Amino acid sequence: MQCINAHEVRFSALGIQYLREIKEILETSKMLKTAVSIGVLHDFFLETRPVIKAYKLTTIDFNSFGEALQGIEKIKVMKIREIITHAYMTTSGDERLFWKGLYDGCSY
Repeated sequence: MQCINAHEVRFSALGIQYLREIKEILETSKMLKTAVSIGVLHDFFLETRPVIKAYKLTTIDFNSFGEALQGIEKIKVMKIREIITHAYMTTSGDERLFWKGLYDGCSY
């Protein structure tokens, strides 16, 4: 696996667009995780009556909550891999090697 430093690559306009799309996906998934977490736990933490709070704690489906968060992560990874694949197929030179490295597991 060959990892190319992103700072050494001169990205084309299309490559810059791909990077922006990836950044948008990362930001959106972070906001979605926050929104899901707030939505699930909002009622529990705002409740002041101990009996009601205890009841709400026992009725929260933490398995479904975890699955929802994992689903967001899976969608994020899938969408980013689609962009990286498309970027690899439509670029050349060092830029293409950068996208291949990213697809193969290099992190930046």
